[in-house]
Amino acid sequence: MKLNIDPVRCVRCGLCQSVCIFNNISLDPEVHETETECFECGHCVSICPTGAINLKIYEDLNYDTRNKYKTDKLDVTYDEYIDVLNRHRSIRYFTKEDVTPQTYEKLFKCLDNTPTASNMQDLDIVVIKSDLYEFTKHIYDIIKTKSSDFLTIRNLAKYIENPDENQNTLLYTGRDIILLFSKNPQDTTIACGRIEITAQLMGLGGFYNGFIVMADEIDHEKLMEYFPEIDPSKHLSCAYIIGHPKIKFKRPLPPRKVNITYK
Repeated sequence: MKLNIDPVRCVRCGLCQSVCIFNNISLDPEVHETETECFECGHCVSICPTGAINLKIYEDLNYDTRNKYKTDKLDVTYDEYIDVLNRHRSIRYFTKEDVTPQTYEKLFKCLDNTPTASNMQDLDIVVIKSDLYEFTKHIYDIIKTKSSDFLTIRNLAKYIENPDENQNTLLYTGRDIILLFSKNPQDTTIACGRIEITAQLMGLGGFYNGFIVMADEIDHEKLMEYFPEIDPSKHLSCAYIIGHPKIKFKRPLPPRKVNITYK
């Protein structure tokens, strides 16, 4: 039993029953769980007009089920949202201004209701702010097997050998790295997209780093030696270098054609 249902508040409208994909709610003779299945998606909580339903996993959060959205429609128009997307450019050069813990707390609010497989929201986030050389060396020791294929890795070798004279081609001038781990790579893909757009709206910027993710693909066990606190069954699927942009772009590039097929 995963739901708390208040029979006094319940008006038997049947909306909760209509949105439950597992038919876990019945109104006959009184509203109750059928105990067929429930993966705690929260649709029944969100749609109830009187706040009669709550998930037991929220009991300790002091969550008032009668809270509603501020308005019935989004305050952002379609054109405004497309403009936000078109303004995005990868940022590799940053100021020395620190991304504070308060800023990260605000940034990660975008993940509060991130859709994930079975609604588990089973993500682990690591923010690396110190020992960047040691982390970079750990990644290089794994991906150096691909150095013949990538100039970036060959240039990274020069940084590892002499960090005072060469640029870190893994981070450029970035000083913070956001890493996302999960068992389902789709979960981190969705979360990363939210982080990227929210960071942009907050005046931050960054870029995705495929070489860091490549380390997981090459040698997952060795990579995870750096993260003993993370469940080893989870994989690193997203690495995002973040900071305060040093430059400001003036215009978008012409869009490239996307092949769309309807069948």
